[in-house]
This record gives sequence, structure tokens and C-alpha cells, in this order.
Amino acid sequence: MKGVILQAYMDFVKERFGEEAYLSLISNRTILATHNYDDGEFMKVLKETAELTIIETSSILREFGIYFVDVFAARKYRMFYRNKDFLSFVLDIDRIHDIVTRTMPGASPPHFTYEKLTDGDLIVTYHSPRMLDDLVRGLFEGVALHFGANVDIKREKLGRNSIKYRISLLHSS
Repeated sequence: MKGVILQAYMDFVKERFGEEAYLSLISNRTILATHNYDDGEFMKVLKETAELTIIETSSILREFGIYFVDVFAARKYRMFYRNKDFLSFVLDIDRIHDIVTRTMPGASPPHFTYEKLTDGDLIVTYHSPRMLDDLVRGLFEGVALHFGANVDIKREKLGRNSIKYRISLLHSS
């Protein structure tokens, strides 16, 4: 996992849980954006956050996903948000990962496949050995929040390394 993700997570911790929680988690750690970290390091920090805050890791991951897209990435990667809406942004995630990680040796982002259904729904399949499905759900919710879309998201585990999300764009009445 790239250090930029861990840095974003620590920013999230500071904003969501406060300076004290942040300092508790960052002590004895140096996080460099360009460094590759073992996925276990992220999971360890996540577990420590859950113990510190008494919040389930699934909820923390989901909140971090929302924060990552709506706050962190929207600041750091503004150019990817221009001339987009919910659907066009989600359909562009793989290309964004490709562009962002081109200059990051060792980066291994998840892969997404897409299927537009005739009823207007979108099937997005997440492929990754990390299986951070609560984080991915939060990412989709963060994209919806950022672009002012009202969505319904259902998920179904497909196998060891894949989750299928059915995303419905809801229209206000």
C-alpha cells in the first residue's frame, strides 16, 4: 500500500477523532507518501483506531472512504474532478488509478469492471486481494456526496477477491 493512503488515513484520524488520537497512532511511525507499506501496517493502524475510538473497523473504513474521495483526493487530485458527475467519475476510477500510480513504483491499486444495465443501474465489480469492501462502499458514497448524487448501493461478495456493487441513481421527487 502506498504511503499516500496511510497519510490520508492519518489526516482523516486527526480530523475525525482529534489531535490526541492522531498523536497516539502516529507515535513511533514515520509515514512517507512515496514509500510502499505492507498492507498489514494499514490494518494494524486501523485496528488501533478501532480500539482507541471503540468504533467497528468496518465503520471506520467506510467513513475513511467518504473522507478520502470528498476531502483528501478532492484537494490533492482536483484535476480528476473537473467536468465530472457521479457516474462519469465512477466509470473513470480505473483510469485515474492508472494515471496516479504510473509514477509510483510498487503501487497495486484495485481494479474495477463496469456494466451499465438497461434500467439505468450500474454494476461495479471490485477486484483486489485486500478486500477492503467497506472502504470501497465509502468511496462510492463519498463520490455521491461530492457530486450531490443520491444513490442506493447494494453489494454481493463474488469470491475470494471480488465484490459486486449495484449502484442505483435515485432521483428526487
